[in-house]
Amino acid sequence: MMVQAVEEVEDHVLTTSNDPLPSGEDRMQLKELMVLCINLSNKVLDLKNEVIEMKSSHKAKIAELESRVKKLEEENRSLTKELKSFNTRVESLIILDMAHEKIVLSMQDVTNANGKAVTKEMVKVITSAKIIVDEVNTACGVLNAANEEPVSAAPTNITTAQPSEATMTT
Repeated sequence: MMVQAVEEVEDHVLTTSNDPLPSGEDRMQLKELMVLCINLSNKVLDLKNEVIEMKSSHKAKIAELESRVKKLEEENRSLTKELKSFNTRVESLIILDMAHEKIVLSMQDVTNANGKAVTKEMVKVITSAKIIVDEVNTACGVLNAANEEPVSAAPTNITTAQPSEATMTT
């Protein structure tokens, strides 16, 4: 047994090459691993470049949107200023209109302090006058219709006959 062990040890003595498999299969695996490693490193570099491009495009979009926001805020400020000035003009017109109403009522010698009641009364008088005018116009229309002669609804046929030479009257 001892002799056999020595012979087995001699069969498995390492050779001078670094390839543990004498068939060279490790060389193929090493080349495949190197190609795979190169491909993966290239993909990593490509992804890094894409991330850099995305960041720069996002920064550009953000800058564009920020400038747009600033423009809209400025426009909003100017519109609020215009709205405030418009409101002040409307308020001044309302004040002038109320002053004009007082002047008109004072010109009509209205001593009533409550001008709105007077205007309501004036509106009632005007509407009643319009109603009276409408009734008079309707009554006049009925009277005029009574004076007219009735027209028959039946159609009247008118025929024209040409005298014939063959007819003689005796």
